[in-house]
Amino acid sequence: MLIATVGYSPLSAQLSSAEKTELKLLLSQRVNDMRDDYGLPQLKFDRYLGNASQIQADYMARMKRLTHEQRKENLSTAMHRVLSVGGSMFVYVEENILVTSEQKAPFSNRDLKSIAWEMFNIWKESSLHYDHIINPEFEFSDFGFSIDPKSGKIYAVQLLGKKGIKVRGQLSKNGFGLKNSNSECNVLIDNFSNHIASIGNSLQREENNILFWHHNKGTVEQVIRNKYDGIAVDILKKNQFKCGEDNFLDMSPLYDGMLLEPVYKKELMDSNRAVSDFRLITPIGRIPKGYDTGQIQFSIILIKDGRKCAYAVPAFIPFSNYDLLPVEPKIYNPEAELSKKGIVRSEVIKFNFIRNEVVPTVDPELKINSRVHSVDVLSFASVEGDSYHNTFLHEQRGKYILDHVAKSQGNNSFTTRISSKENWDKCYFQLEKLGLDNVIEMAPQLIKEFVVSDSLHNWDSLLYIQRKSQAVIHYVGTVDSNYHSQLQMNLRTAIIEGNDDVANTAMAEMYRKEQLATVLLEEVIFEKLLENSALVQNSAALFRILTIIDQEKAVEFVKKWLVNADELSIDAIGNLLYLYAYTSKDIIDTWDVHARSLAKVIKPSVVKPLVNKIPNEGDNERHIINYHLAAISYYGQINNNTGIIESFNYITEHYRKKALDIEDEIELCLFFNSWSRFDLTIDFLNNRISDPDFNEEAAFLLAQTSVAYDNEIPDKSIALYMKKAMSKNPRKWCQWVSRYFQTLRNDVVKKMYCEQCSKIESD
Repeated sequence: MLIATVGYSPLSAQLSSAEKTELKLLLSQRVNDMRDDYGLPQLKFDRYLGNASQIQADYMARMKRLTHEQRKENLSTAMHRVLSVGGSMFVYVEENILVTSEQKAPFSNRDLKSIAWEMFNIWKESSLHYDHIINPEFEFSDFGFSIDPKSGKIYAVQLLGKKGIKVRGQLSKNGFGLKNSNSECNVLIDNFSNHIASIGNSLQREENNILFWHHNKGTVEQVIRNKYDGIAVDILKKNQFKCGEDNFLDMSPLYDGMLLEPVYKKELMDSNRAVSDFRLITPIGRIPKGYDTGQIQFSIILIKDGRKCAYAVPAFIPFSNYDLLPVEPKIYNPEAELSKKGIVRSEVIKFNFIRNEVVPTVDPELKINSRVHSVDVLSFASVEGDSYHNTFLHEQRGKYILDHVAKSQGNNSFTTRISSKENWDKCYFQLEKLGLDNVIEMAPQLIKEFVVSDSLHNWDSLLYIQRKSQAVIHYVGTVDSNYHSQLQMNLRTAIIEGNDDVANTAMAEMYRKEQLATVLLEEVIFEKLLENSALVQNSAALFRILTIIDQEKAVEFVKKWLVNADELSIDAIGNLLYLYAYTSKDIIDTWDVHARSLAKVIKPSVVKPLVNKIPNEGDNERHIINYHLAAISYYGQINNNTGIIESFNYITEHYRKKALDIEDEIELCLFFNSWSRFDLTIDFLNNRISDPDFNEEAAFLLAQTSVAYDNEIPDKSIALYMKKAMSKNPRKWCQWVSRYFQTLRNDVVKKMYCEQCSKIESD
């Protein structure tokens, strides 16, 4: 806002109303002629701007000086003066002022034309006055004139303004105290542009409640760090984007629709409902009355230090991950002869011992008869306490159980076996499930001390699981007709008796017949599987199906043998790697995985050394890509960016080389989007847009991704992508834009929509 003066003239009296009107018309004509030269719309008169201009002109004449200010607070600035006369619809105003020399009354039309030309030329020759006049944002202008009665000098004021819209019924008169953005926000946007784009799709409606769902709590915490960082919801209605009208967006620099109260960091994190430690599901608002009907959408305002820093709009972003590549397991079949007689069932008899006692509280009744094949005694100690004492105690308990079995034997003859140990295998498995990797690395004595002192986990229950005092009675019988039962019997008998060839033959037949090998889940059988490397190859293949029955045993089996892979054949390792990928994806492929479930997953770092050893050829190539697909899912759950990037790059390179046609490339881009790499999708498809095979799916994928990432893309590029998608399927394009109506913020898109979609909808 600048001050200017014009040349000296003789003394005059006050301007009449008619003279003011004529001078205003003459000066306005000069201003609009100059705007015409720039192809700008003419400025229209507005009574609020005229009244506010007159207030300042009268004030300057009374004070006998040029100024943009006044002492009264409600008149202190040009905007305050516009508001004071009722011009609340203006969102932006600028003020030009000047004073002439003395003027001689009465004023002829020729005099008024001369004064108007002099005023206009002064403003034209002043760069800032000039910039105000040709500013394309301004739609309205008006003037005020007042003469100092003593000097006869004319004080002139021009106000230029842009009108805005007020969405009625706001919940706060001052936008809940939010301030507009500053330069620090640009740094935030540059560093987190992909994440800000995905945040726009993080709101979900639950009746009239609005929930913030975000897959990466860690990223949110990186952005929302401080006490006054947070998010606010802006609710918009579809009727704010009517064709034939300007978009009805609130004139506030903070919001466009109905602003809800911001939610800051503490409340955002304290209200988190997610069961996963790495997800964020938290309520952030409730839809006000009047907004709970009709088509509405939620935009997110990202707040830093109490300031609006970014505005994210919801958009449909297609995405998907790659499925595991199928790998047919390698089955070992020694083709041993199977029998119709063997162990048809096993019965577990538990003995209850009081702490440090070697005699149970009650001797359970054993029904020993001629059908008993053999008895296994399991006496496992939990790991706390003195190892020598534990081993001695459970050896004595095992002997007691064995003696009790012998007393019940009568004249029957059968084999007995005893297994007595501290149950470290189960302890290590429990520690890994709890995510206590640092404890696993400790010496056994330090682990014992930890187990006793740790109050964060229920070790009473965990130690109880480690303890076993039981007799497993195996009953012999004959199976004639049922082949499935015959295979189960042969498998059970062979594993108990240690006949690996028969066991592998039975498993090979069960796999060929697609039968559930539930016998592998039986207590004694499973324990023996954890000790016998010769059975890993075929049992790993059968555990693919058994996972649906006992996921935990499948995971325990995989963990045991992945760390002991040196004992395994190449084919066994391949089957085990697929079982790892399968069990991991089965657990992880739920968006909000509980930490207890996630702890079941074998950490990729445990598997990686084995993957690095196998040659990248044949089925191994598939095992390696499946490892990375499982690994990236795991790292995505715990927000491990280093792990995500390593597997993301491997998967990208693999499928980029394998891409044979546009369909393969679309799958790759959908994978990019699933990991918020919208920039890669846009770059990839933009380079293919002119190719003959660039089909409808590719066109819509490019258009929909670009809209979600529009802050990074020129409008002309978005217009190109939109036209391409529309040309492929106009009806589908119209339906998409109609549903995600905030796409109509883009003037080019709105013009296309309003010209084309009304015709389609009327057909």
